[in-house]
Amino acid sequence: MISKQFILLLVLSATSYTACKNHENNNSGIAFPVSITFVEGDDGLDSNTLRIISNGNHFSAIETATDNFSVPKHIDTLRVDSLSLRQLGYLDTFLNAFNMLPRSCEGNTASMQALTVTQKDFKRTVNGQCNWGKASYDFLRQIIFGKSLY
Repeated sequence: MISKQFILLLVLSATSYTACKNHENNNSGIAFPVSITFVEGDDGLDSNTLRIISNGNHFSAIETATDNFSVPKHIDTLRVDSLSLRQLGYLDTFLNAFNMLPRSCEGNTASMQALTVTQKDFKRTVNGQCNWGKASYDFLRQIIFGKSLY
């Protein structure tokens, strides 16, 4: 007799394998390359651009952060050479949440925020003090690079 734990293990293994194959075959619905730019500030604007690229089954991420407050302005670059399935899964969640946001959000602050996502044949910008939820650039950045903006 087959135990319930064994059947559960088989189902979980099959699900994990399917998720892995979907990312390997790029069936996740993500059109690579993906570029995500987050701009915020009041007197000067800081911008962070995250670019995620695919080379077959290999996915990498590069972020360029520009601090326009410094004189001369300061530019930092972060890189991850190999993204995990967890990171790619969160990217998919991020993009779905981003597409659900309104194009602009009300805010009662002098600071401005804008988030732009560009993919093949797609570009969308959301402006304002939004409740970003799962479309938070900072949280995506923490998932991919292990570092917060703040």
